[in-house]
Amino acid sequence: MVFAAHDHAFNLFGGACRRGIYDYMTKAVDAVSLGKERCFNRRFLRMCSHYLVDPVACTPVSGWEKGQVEDQVGNIRGHLFTPRLHFAGYAELNVWLEAR
Repeated sequence: MVFAAHDHAFNLFGGACRRGIYDYMTKAVDAVSLGKERCFNRRFLRMCSHYLVDPVACTPVSGWEKGQVEDQVGNIRGHLFTPRLHFAGYAELNVWLEAR
């Protein structure tokens, strides 16, 4: 599923990223060392090599590193799924706000 998701995303966007930031993925990691050092499994490295993606692992229990990805997901979610409100003027806006 991990490989199919990468393949689908790269086809959808018409290319691959240069660097992939990965949290601890049991399907891609054989062993965890100190810091960001990981022993990625052979199949995952073969996929990265095919798409020329440099895999970078997040440090365990370091949520600020994943913010690069998770913050962007939150921003996009807000832009795509938050309805845009339009009002003819402040009076109409105030009526709407009071009703809420």
